[in-house]
Amino acid sequence: MRKVLMVTTIFPPRSGVGALRTLKFAKYLKSFGWQPIILTPTVYLGKKEKPVIEKIPDRIIVYRTFWPTVNNCLKLCKDKISSGSQQNKGLSYTVSVAQATEKKLTFRKKIMQTICYFEKIICQCIFIDYYILWLPSALFKGIKIVKKESIDVIYSTVPEFTSHILAFCLKILTKKPWVADYRDIWTGGLFRPRWIFPAIVGEKIEKLILSQADVITVISEPMRDM
Repeated sequence: MRKVLMVTTIFPPRSGVGALRTLKFAKYLKSFGWQPIILTPTVYLGKKEKPVIEKIPDRIIVYRTFWPTVNNCLKLCKDKISSGSQQNKGLSYTVSVAQATEKKLTFRKKIMQTICYFEKIICQCIFIDYYILWLPSALFKGIKIVKKESIDVIYSTVPEFTSHILAFCLKILTKKPWVADYRDIWTGGLFRPRWIFPAIVGEKIEKLILSQADVITVISEPMRDM
């Protein structure tokens, strides 16, 4: 059976149409003689984000690499601190200590909100997307997966468009054929940066990497024409 490395920034338990679409592709590819292997960021669900209920089939291999955003870094630190303080569950705290803890949490929340705000502003100005920070660790892991799993084809789906850049780099480094899948338009679509310079750079990058794709798939004829 041939193997396909599926590069995606969103995959269950993350929710959304993109996550379900990629999961369904992976679920039924085996019926056509393909073993799907997923490369996706480590998942830290937000408080308001509901995980996908549908279970990932056992035959689908999933590799996750760390995505170093502020939220993810804070979540990782919080989990480590929580796991290290489990033995102190039985201790009682005074009212003053509880109040001090609440003040610290409020202060940390404000700091986090400020940092996330600036992250959002930066994201709106760059020519790719928020997941570009995931690229280094994903590229390193992707090269290892291609060798370890004897990958035959690389497949990437967007948005977010870091997936295509990652797949492009893997194609160049591993000499494997690449299928580029579009769920939405990249440059010229809803994800166009608000500043002219990053928009122009983004168009140049898209033109360069798509010239290297062996196959491009889209969801509609108007998108194909664009």
